[in-house]
Amino acid sequence: KIIYVAIRSVDPKFTLDLSTGNRFSFTPTAATELIFSNPPASGTPTGFSLEVENSSGYALTWPSSVKWHGGSAPSVNAGKSVYVFITTDGGTTYYGKLAGEGIA
Repeated sequence: KIIYVAIRSVDPKFTLDLSTGNRFSFTPTAATELIFSNPPASGTPTGFSLEVENSSGYALTWPSSVKWHGGSAPSVNAGKSVYVFITTDGGTTYYGKLAGEGIA
């Protein structure tokens, strides 16, 4: 008797389409890769925020173009966190900061 089992790896991604606004929120259900798309043209300063309701503390993978306040991405903790970002060069570089965590 032969039994076959198919196992699929889930690789969740969440895209922030910057052409649709400057305030985003999501609730991850697994470790998630974040993608920033459609930034404004170079020379147009743009800021945006991301609210994450991460009750299980799932890992977040940020775009490599994000430069973090303090030099490294903040630790992910369970609960609600708010991140803020700005770009002035058409999305080549984003400057990111954890604005708040443990928000009720």
